[in-house]
Amino acid sequence: MSVLALENLSVSYVSKRGVARAVRGLSLEINEGETYGLVGESGCGKSTVALASMRYLPKQTRVEGQILFQG
Repeated sequence: MSVLALENLSVSYVSKRGVARAVRGLSLEINEGETYGLVGESGCGKSTVALASMRYLPKQTRVEGQILFQG
């Protein structure tokens, strides 16, 4: 069983200035005993993925897809 699974995760920040798509269609699975490194350029959405996984984003943020913790 996976500890964390993200399936087709997309995250958009909504503001008065419009919608900014931060993450588009990310899928990954981390199984028990595995270590996962998320690497990328500054501003590519790494922190947004972590915050979405913990459901720690502002209310006006649009999250699509599935986030499954221990099933």
